[in-house]
Amino acid sequence: MVEAVAGCRGGQRCYTSARGFPGGYCTQDCLLRPCPGDSYCLSEGSTRYCVRRCSDDAECRGAEGYVCVRPSPTLPRGCLPDPAPTGSADGGACASGDALPRGSFTGDGESASRERPDSDTEAEPSLALSPVDGTVTVSYIGRDPGTNLVSGLSRRRADGSWAMDGVLTDREFNNTINPVIAYDRAGALWASYLALTFDRPSPSVRVSRSTDHGVTGRTAARSPRSDAARAAATRGWPSARRQETRPRPVPCGLPHALGAARRLGDGAALRRRGRALERSSNLDGVGLVGRIDVEPTAPTVAVDAAGAPHVAWVMQSRANTRSALGDTHNVVRYASDRDGAGPFEAPVAVSGEGESVVAQPPQVAVVGGSVHVLYVAGTPDGRWNIRLASRAAAGTWQVRTVNDDAPCATHGFAALAGDAARSAVHIVWLDNRHGDGHVAYARCPADAAQPCGPNERVSGARFTLSTTSDLTRWHGSHAAAALAADGTLWLAWSDTRSGGPAVYIAHTP
Repeated sequence: MVEAVAGCRGGQRCYTSARGFPGGYCTQDCLLRPCPGDSYCLSEGSTRYCVRRCSDDAECRGAEGYVCVRPSPTLPRGCLPDPAPTGSADGGACASGDALPRGSFTGDGESASRERPDSDTEAEPSLALSPVDGTVTVSYIGRDPGTNLVSGLSRRRADGSWAMDGVLTDREFNNTINPVIAYDRAGALWASYLALTFDRPSPSVRVSRSTDHGVTGRTAARSPRSDAARAAATRGWPSARRQETRPRPVPCGLPHALGAARRLGDGAALRRRGRALERSSNLDGVGLVGRIDVEPTAPTVAVDAAGAPHVAWVMQSRANTRSALGDTHNVVRYASDRDGAGPFEAPVAVSGEGESVVAQPPQVAVVGGSVHVLYVAGTPDGRWNIRLASRAAAGTWQVRTVNDDAPCATHGFAALAGDAARSAVHIVWLDNRHGDGHVAYARCPADAAQPCGPNERVSGARFTLSTTSDLTRWHGSHAAAALAADGTLWLAWSDTRSGGPAVYIAHTP
């Protein structure tokens, strides 16, 4: 089989960049006809196509973003689009000058998860600050030695150290992912997450509540400690074999769950102090952008001071297998319920027409009367930018680029926090403009007519920035930012400075 940018042999078809193949890829359907000898058949969903065999990257069109990789451990190497591209994939710096200056933050970031002996991967942080005692808590996805995905919790002690003793356990499901946490006015910690298992329909949206920062949860009965129980307590994370649906004793020393988890869905309600959460609202669904099928993904929500919800999400192309890395048919959409009484207004597009949006969760903040939606946009080769769309109460959307370098690097995994006192938003993201990975920060005025402030480095620790979903090198899909009542800014992110993904924290003095 021959790869060619223009023109394919008889019986072949050209997979174009619209399907995620830069410059085009000559191939053939191998469902009914075998592949030529220098290729093999690859199955992706209902599609099967031939992939050229290779032994190293030099045999592929590297300048166009192709590498020699195994699409799965059981398949041979083939020339395929780079599954984890970065803007400076050649390892060189694409920004002039020295590394970003240090300013608002000092140190290398506090380790909030790395010392956990019961997990080797932690990412997707969410921050919550207690309004009662100021406790800072961070949640994240963790992976136990049995490869179950579960949600960990760490809280900051008064002496500045981190207690990594919380775990969001769901007794009905093996895996808990995508945790988001928040404190209520009484100081109780709420957590929402997805729960899934492989022996029943899933995932399910779940929510839990704890009154002690998620450390102990409900009181559990004790039982004699067998050797198996001692081993379980040492591991900490519950394994799939111990995820039972009936009540069971919990060994002393095993991190307990948050309070009883409750399932949410159409027609379901969570009771809190005798009141039920309002009915669900359907904001968007599968549709078309041009002639391309798109589907909603990565939704996020923020609630303003008046109690009105603001939701943003990405409509992602279903025609391109690599659309998560950037596609001109991807669109960031936004909807709000301005008075909090319903219904939501019709969704509107926030990103520019034809802008290549990356399918990472957009972030929302409300400052005074203005709404801000943060998202990532760029090309599938990993050259991504941080974009901030802002709209005053009765105005139109205006978009600014937050990173202040040329668009030749990867800027992503972002988060923001609104700051009414300073009439601004604070933004954190991962960046590799100088070759190595680092954590960057900028403050943008709430007034969209003003440019964002200069970028600065948050942490001095270096790591390799990657866009892969490989859990050994994964950064998740977003960072976290939160503003305390005293004006302290807290940031959380996942980097690989110690070899594997872990969550780190920084804050202003």
